[in-house]
Amino acid sequence: MTHNHRPPKNPGRFRTLVDDIGKYANSLNLSQEDMRAVLLNPTYVHVINKARMYDELMAKQNVAAKKVQNVPPRVLQPENETTTERDNFNKRKSAAIRSGDDRAIAALMAELL
Repeated sequence: MTHNHRPPKNPGRFRTLVDDIGKYANSLNLSQEDMRAVLLNPTYVHVINKARMYDELMAKQNVAAKKVQNVPPRVLQPENETTTERDNFNKRKSAAIRSGDDRAIAALMAELL
């Protein structure tokens, strides 16, 4: 069986692709003989390149997932009623402290309990 091989359209890109596939094959511990078989068969080149791209994508997604896990949770703002109640309490507290009225201060402390 003979293959009709034509020269690559972009030799630089082809060389980079072959280098990337070679590095990936080495990371899989393919022997030199297996590597030659891969590079001589366009179908094998296509399959191993897809596997390489898939592994790269999964590695990027794992990094992105870890980044998302490390983000602190957003703190929700309290509802308007709670904010208003807190604001009213703080105003009464300030007024009680300014006036020095012990009964008003005691009443505010009782609210906290």
